[in-house]
Amino acid sequence: MFYYNGDKYEGQWHQDKREGEGTYTWANGVYYKGGWKDDKKSGKGVYDWRDGSSYSGDMLDDLRNGQGTFIYSNGDKYIGSWKDDVMHGKGIYIFSNGDRYEGEYHNGERTGQGIFTHVDKRKYVGQFKNGLMEGVGTYYWPDGSKYEGSWIEDRESGRGKYVSANGDMYEGEWRAGAMHGEGVLRLSDGTKFKGQFHNGMKNGKCIEESPDGTRFEGTYLNDQRDGAFVEKNRNGAVIRKGVYVRGTLQVAN
Repeated sequence: MFYYNGDKYEGQWHQDKREGEGTYTWANGVYYKGGWKDDKKSGKGVYDWRDGSSYSGDMLDDLRNGQGTFIYSNGDKYIGSWKDDVMHGKGIYIFSNGDRYEGEYHNGERTGQGIFTHVDKRKYVGQFKNGLMEGVGTYYWPDGSKYEGSWIEDRESGRGKYVSANGDMYEGEWRAGAMHGEGVLRLSDGTKFKGQFHNGMKNGKCIEESPDGTRFEGTYLNDQRDGAFVEKNRNGAVIRKGVYVRGTLQVAN
């Protein structure tokens, strides 16, 4: 059947409605081939937009519903569940650059549990919200570094633990991807710092223990010792007291 606007339908009919198998081709070349019910695209079908993008899978009432594969014109591909024409449920999204997401979708966005693997071997396993890493998850770097903890809008935020490739470890509070708040930093050489951090730097009161058991009790300002302090040996005896100013020892006794 030909339409006045140049569209065309070839297929089965029932009571003057498209029903069964058929192909609808628009005047611009876009076409749908598959199942019909009550004059609407329903059942298994293939949709081709003639620009490199296409859909193959389940249809219901003219919308993508059920399981299907969508290939984007830029080479991206989605394989999984659909609801009312958007990605919804479990699916796999493969980016044209090699990145890959496998997990849950809600109303077209990565939301719920998922795994995002980058082509350079970085990987995130955890919760997503509206397309971003949010909730609890673990991020792996190719060099062996790892962060596990809370995320907000793609950034480490809340409580978390980071272990670097060289064995350094920080466990505590984070904000916007940086150590921020109370935390404990343990270096691979045995040094331990317990105290306050601000935007990734040591700031505020702290206790710092050296590998030999020497204990520094004082304050830091922007990663430098600053203010009055007390140093004790491993047995708790005071070794010296004094004052630092921006990392430089001014007074000691």
